Amino acid sequence: MPTPTPPPVTPTPPPQLPPRLQGLPPSPYKRLADYPRPKPDSGYGFHINAAAYPPDPVVFEQQILPNLKALGATWVTVWLANASPASLDYVKKLIDNGFEVVLRYHPVVPAPHPYYVPDPNELAQFTRLGVHYIVTGNEPNLKNENVDDRVHSPAEIARQWVVSADRIKAAGGIPLLYPMSSGPSGMEMLRGMLEWMKANNALDALDGAAVAVHNRPLNKPLDVIDDSSFRTYELVDDLVREYLGRSLPILGTEAGYTFGDLIDPRFPRVSPEGHMNGNLEIIYGFRDGRWRDSLFCQNFWILSGFGTRTFFADWWIENPLYFGQNLPIVEALKNMPKFERKFQSPDFQR
Repeated sequence: MPTPTPPPVTPTPPPQLPPRLQGLPPSPYKRLADYPRPKPDSGYGFHINAAAYPPDPVVFEQQILPNLKALGATWVTVWLANASPASLDYVKKLIDNGFEVVLRYHPVVPAPHPYYVPDPNELAQFTRLGVHYIVTGNEPNLKNENVDDRVHSPAEIARQWVVSADRIKAAGGIPLLYPMSSGPSGMEMLRGMLEWMKANNALDALDGAAVAVHNRPLNKPLDVIDDSSFRTYELVDDLVREYLGRSLPILGTEAGYTFGDLIDPRFPRVSPEGHMNGNLEIIYGFRDGRWRDSLFCQNFWILSGFGTRTFFADWWIENPLYFGQNLPIVEALKNMPKFERKFQSPDFQR
């Protein structure tokens, strides 16, 4: 008998993104100085840990909160995957203690790109607490942050961001352009997204928006300007100005040197002292008004594990690769006088 021919397999079509929202009110944020900032504003803080859920409340009260205050942080990045009572309570405590919370809100699985669009009703629960800045994706230039290679393109990521930005605004928040992983693919993705928005009459989605960046210096000096450096934020700023004619706030949601980094062979490995000196120099730049006004914050990745045992090299507190001790910058920052960051424009005076 002849072998039966199996029926043809029809590929599952990709999910359809919802349409844009109409009738959103105009943004109140016209100038950089109009956007929210904490009081006081040191310009820096931390992506607290690498988990997408709140830490144990006792750990928060006894470890996280005291360290944030002692280290002079006024900004924090918090990653959450839902609006559970525990998540809301976590964010409320941070806001009640004066921190400007940058909410990273998207699931762990599946990866957020290119289909995840947030529910504005969920986001509104956070904005009612006082959250302003919301980012609903992460490093879409990486394949592991995309669930479908068929739509791994700047156009599809831009389409996703635009409809998501509308929903963030509808919830009362400020949408952040997705942060890119360092390297040329990140700048290419960002330029491609802006080009798609321009071609599709969607640059208005950037009204009242901001930009998230991961401007990690790796093991490079701070004066290096390329697509994988601290000053990548300047390239991003220039690119945004090219399309909009103005700057948007740039928030470093993952920032800073990592202990032991040796990515670029031209430069030495990041020693404990190099980690301290380099990250202090980033902080001094805010204190002394050396960075562009568009750079609103650098949230260092990461304060510690606090229940998650990943990214050991990045922990500032009780670093497992430093014999379980705090990295030297912790004591240095605790001893440094607190300050209000300086801006170059008088518009920021308050």
